[in-house]
Amino acid sequence: MGRPPADYSARDQILAGAADVFGRLGYANTPVQAILQAAGVSRRTFYRVFRSKDDVFSVLFDQSVVRALQLIQEAVAHAATPAAKVEAGLQAYLGAHLAIGPLARVLLLEQFPPGSKFGRRREAAVEAFMLLIEHEYSGLRQERIDPLLIRGVVAAIDYVAVQLVGQARQGVFDADRGRRIMVRILQASLAAPGDPLPPLPVLVEPQ
Repeated sequence: MGRPPADYSARDQILAGAADVFGRLGYANTPVQAILQAAGVSRRTFYRVFRSKDDVFSVLFDQSVVRALQLIQEAVAHAATPAAKVEAGLQAYLGAHLAIGPLARVLLLEQFPPGSKFGRRREAAVEAFMLLIEHEYSGLRQERIDPLLIRGVVAAIDYVAVQLVGQARQGVFDADRGRRIMVRILQASLAAPGDPLPPLPVLVEPQ
């Protein structure tokens, strides 16, 4: 494929450093200087590769959303039953957030100004996830589920993922706990009368 571009390694360094700093400080509180220090590059190198802090964040945002949706779609496609699709999709969703790391908290919870491009991108990501859930449930229902309910379910699932990612920073990450809770939220919220529900997640206190 030939020699990689001259800025290839610098670009990767900047993205890795920026992901770390954004994850720790948040988008609004991250100056370019903090990215330079984390990435170990000069200001001149930074501006040769990216136009601004916004430019870096845009790349990280888009990469994260695309990768998460790919993992979910692949997991769902390989599952045989509706229940298995739900479990596989949520497991992939949780795994994607763990791979993103602390940056996931910023992507999901950062408050962007009204009308900002990042707010619009996050809304587009939520819509894509909603459509994925609605598509998987459309064959099981005679009526269309109210999209506002699906939006609420997505928000709840996002919150669980963010909390687990936050715990992972302290070296604790219980993926199975997250999966059980997400499955319960989704199935209990979208179940029709008479549908079986997954077990209620309970907290087991240490002896």
